[in-house]
Amino acid sequence: MGQDYRHLALLSMAVFLALGLGILLGGAVLGPDFLATQQDKAISQLTAELGRVRQSLAEMAAAQSTATVDLEAERSFSRAVLPLLVRGRLEGVRLAVVLLGDDRLYGEPLETLGEAGAVVTSVTTVPHSAVAGAAASAALAGPRSLDAESVTAMAAELSGGVAGARTEAGAGNQSAIEALARSGRIKFTGSLEPVPQAIVVMVEERAGAERAAVLLGEVALTGGLQVVVGAPAGEGEALLAARRAGLSTVEGVDQAYGRVALVLTLSGQAGNFGRGPASDSLIPLDGLLDQPATGGVLEGIKGQGGGRQ
Repeated sequence: MGQDYRHLALLSMAVFLALGLGILLGGAVLGPDFLATQQDKAISQLTAELGRVRQSLAEMAAAQSTATVDLEAERSFSRAVLPLLVRGRLEGVRLAVVLLGDDRLYGEPLETLGEAGAVVTSVTTVPHSAVAGAAASAALAGPRSLDAESVTAMAAELSGGVAGARTEAGAGNQSAIEALARSGRIKFTGSLEPVPQAIVVMVEERAGAERAAVLLGEVALTGGLQVVVGAPAGEGEALLAARRAGLSTVEGVDQAYGRVALVLTLSGQAGNFGRGPASDSLIPLDGLLDQPATGGVLEGIKGQGGGRQ
């Protein structure tokens, strides 16, 4: 839109300058009568050109207004329909959520998980400054970054596999997550007990995020947990790396389609979902129109209490 305005303005200036230059040159050679005639023509041409510019601007403004109304209608539709699509599909399922990057991006996905009935037992936020350490040495990434060993220990503890996830920190033997939180490298809210049944890793694409996401997912899978890696709209290296590692992925968790896909994937429909060419489909379609069942892939996990309590 901004380029169209600039194009029209530059075009009008070019026409004005060309006409002005022609009039001056012609008047110097052919006399004042010619100059007056050409001035009248120039004024008429400029008036017509300005009229066309005004019309084009009005048409663009109308198109922008229509697009704004359409977008708001789509958002209103999504807000109304999304809860109906997800309600009850994760009733009572315990989730641990790990946010790699800016946690302000993930308010709506967390809200959708709640609408689906999930119980988010903990939220672990790893800022960009810390994520970088999963791909680079601490000397290069900075003293507050995480190395791969720290990410692995954190994932092991989140998934309940605490053996080997303890670190010596100061005077006593602390958990990996407690030690990292006290050092300011991560933020942690919630509880590690009872053990979650699935881990959701949401990634804001930055350097190092893909390695951290895959490490988290692989450790959680080893612990017997379901894992879904999600990211905002646009396929990035983190999602591609997660797919290569055999993890379920959802692109667009900041959009309505991605939040529905996240819930349906966690309900047992594993795969890769989103708009990109590497996705299986936009959202999982199997059972989309069915009422949330009391059985299903996660029902067995629920019935067993999700492993250790």
